[in-house]
Amino acid sequence: MAKSVKKVMLIGLDAPIAPRVYEYAKRGDLPHIKKLIEEGVYALNCLVPYPTITPPNWVTIVTGAWPGTHGITDFNVHIPGDPLDVTHQGFFKKDCKAEFLWEAAEKVGKKSIIVNYPTTWPPELKNGYQLGGGGLSIDSYRLYKAVPGAYKISLADEQLFSIEELPLATQVRFEEPRGWSNLPSSRKIKSVTLPLVYRRAKIPIKEKTWYALVTESESGESAGVILCTKKDTNSAFANLKAGQWSSIIKQDFLTQEGIRQAAFRCKLLECSIKDNKFKLYLTPICDLDGWSYPPELAKRISSKEGLPLPRGGFNALTLGWIDTETLAECIDYQNIWLADACVYLLENKEWDLFFMHAHCPDWAYHTFANKLDPSLNPNKDEVAEYEKLELEMYRSLDRMIGKIIEKASDETLVIVVSDHGAKATTHHFDPVKLLIEAGLTVLKEDEMGRKVIDWERTKAVDQRSCYIYINLKGRDQQGIVEPG
Repeated sequence: MAKSVKKVMLIGLDAPIAPRVYEYAKRGDLPHIKKLIEEGVYALNCLVPYPTITPPNWVTIVTGAWPGTHGITDFNVHIPGDPLDVTHQGFFKKDCKAEFLWEAAEKVGKKSIIVNYPTTWPPELKNGYQLGGGGLSIDSYRLYKAVPGAYKISLADEQLFSIEELPLATQVRFEEPRGWSNLPSSRKIKSVTLPLVYRRAKIPIKEKTWYALVTESESGESAGVILCTKKDTNSAFANLKAGQWSSIIKQDFLTQEGIRQAAFRCKLLECSIKDNKFKLYLTPICDLDGWSYPPELAKRISSKEGLPLPRGGFNALTLGWIDTETLAECIDYQNIWLADACVYLLENKEWDLFFMHAHCPDWAYHTFANKLDPSLNPNKDEVAEYEKLELEMYRSLDRMIGKIIEKASDETLVIVVSDHGAKATTHHFDPVKLLIEAGLTVLKEDEMGRKVIDWERTKAVDQRSCYIYINLKGRDQQGIVEPG
């Protein structure tokens, strides 16, 4: 801990389970966090704002104000005076009514660095540096009407190309390599057409198709895939074996706002002409510009191994596209990028205050908290598998923290902080049933005979029922009541 503080470094981890982090650190799995604990202060039973969720809590941490004061009261924000069912997501900086620490510091000549800190976009710094802030990760934006899944990505979300039919995957097939130039010599050779799907794209993008050339030995072993921008191996941008990641690939994409350079990686999950198997995973296509202040700063951020991934891998695991090992690799690519971006700024920019946020523990526990809990998951092997994934996530974060705190001098106060914890989902309740029993809503049948909420006859008579009403309609615009 710094004896004479001249700088402050705040590193935020979203939704870690503090006792598990402490246990892993004390037994030596997280050496950098362990050092911070042993040389500093580990605080138990900290007060947190309610509700204990991302936007209000991170804003409270850097304003010192409670949600009722700063105005970011939930993931979705209701402006007093608006209709009860009109909300928008709580990531607009302009909705915050309290002063941020870096704004106060700027008034007395101090400079700040802010990296991936929620609810801070668009930037209003005049003499500092900022990356991201309009969502939960770089290249991700939640500046939209409050509807389920309403986040956008600068260019495109992750994609899976697969012969096997899987949820939301792009189904492909092996074809004869007609129209190809510069074919390699091989007894077995097939072609695969790979049309890009720009899922969750923030701006319209011109269609683009890649092509894969698959070669295989007569015995069915040593399958290889050459990824090309056109049917010519001279246009190849990756050459992969099963289980192998590509290096970071950069390509230009024509968008409605002009040409944008983006970065991504591909992993060949499986490939066999003999067994008619092909699965190619594509990370989100990450825009390399448009998320920084000053605007030209983004182009100066580089990473040899990392990517500014917007939630890369978590949805893919849920959909059955990838395994836990591949997700751990995606997590590490994101944390490597965050570390490299932070180190670049800390080394090359003048600063007094540093704030950063890493969201992956929150995504992780939303994805597999129930699989980790032995009381909910009787499969011991699966529990062990997800415990390994959890530990790998924390190890990746610890490596990120280690690289960042290397740039802290003896006069720097380093703080590792969280907005909230996480736990398995052990009990559900039905807000529709509560509203009906309280006489605040009634049901009707829609044109398909389904029971739905009659919003015109739904009332909100006090603050509590108003809160239930807003969140229910925000999450389910149709209000369909499932049987049972």
